[in-house]
Amino acid sequence: VSGGKDSTWQVIKILEYGLKPLTVTYKSPARTLIGETNLKNLKKLGVDHIDFEINPNIESKFMLETFKDKGSTAIPMHFAIFNIPLRIATSLNIPLIIYGENSAKEYGGNKKESSKNKVDFNWFNKYGVTNATDISYWYSKSLSKKDLSIYERPPEGLLKQKKITPLFLGYYFNW
Repeated sequence: VSGGKDSTWQVIKILEYGLKPLTVTYKSPARTLIGETNLKNLKKLGVDHIDFEINPNIESKFMLETFKDKGSTAIPMHFAIFNIPLRIATSLNIPLIIYGENSAKEYGGNKKESSKNKVDFNWFNKYGVTNATDISYWYSKSLSKKDLSIYERPPEGLLKQKKITPLFLGYYFNW
């Protein structure tokens, strides 16, 4: 959850269906006061919450590198948004990850990708807004594998072994 209006709607929907979510937020460097207030209100709905903040020194170096190489400072954010929940789910054996919208459906993608309810690694690579890079692309003298480990996606085999299913809520409800 980001703290926006969609996040609150998602949590309300999930609670209506009797699920007990652990909400996870990647705390971006540019969180607004409104976003902070929204997250506080969201937690008042009665959910557990992890507000995950990445080492700001690593994050700023990573943002600078992605800007220099690909012209975007948002690449680290997208690695974080999609992979931190996967890492937490594998660590805590949480079987279901619910992302909000399928951007391939909402913002234009091919018909096959737009009709998926589950998120797979092909989707992450194509629509996860990382400019078709994986985290190893960004290893350098200033950003080691250890530095970027939090951004790394768990192996697909581990998700299958632990029976973790990432899906889109937007598949089941109109966005």
